[in-house]
Amino acid sequence: MNTLFRSIIILLLINSCKSKSYNCEDQIIQYGTDEYTILDSIVGDIKNEELDKNFAKAEKLSKKAIEKYPCEISLYANLGNIYYQSSQNKKAEEYYRFALEINQDYPLIYLIHYNLSNVLLEEGKEKEAKYWREKGESIDPRYK
Repeated sequence: MNTLFRSIIILLLINSCKSKSYNCEDQIIQYGTDEYTILDSIVGDIKNEELDKNFAKAEKLSKKAIEKYPCEISLYANLGNIYYQSSQNKKAEEYYRFALEINQDYPLIYLIHYNLSNVLLEEGKEKEAKYWREKGESIDPRYK
């Protein structure tokens, strides 16, 4: 039930980003702004907890940041990474998929494709893992 509730809340957040009243394209935080500095500080705190392998604290900080910045794709992807590192592959997959739903123009989106592919491979979903790996490679600037 807890997983279902969490999934519904996140889907509502994502859908709110796509709604006419809350357009994620208008919510991109510009580099060099005060808001970017705040977000960068929050992400730094999350990364420090992640590096210290304090995944519960990193998860809590990430979810709090997502509440404040529901259209910031990197927060969803990073939470997926935290779950992946703590061997919670189902949750990692969920957050990578959420990240992919938000903004296909994110400069590092190909890394999310690769991360999703790795999780799927570990779950034994080879065909879908291959699809996401190839999709990542098709937009990875290192392959052009």
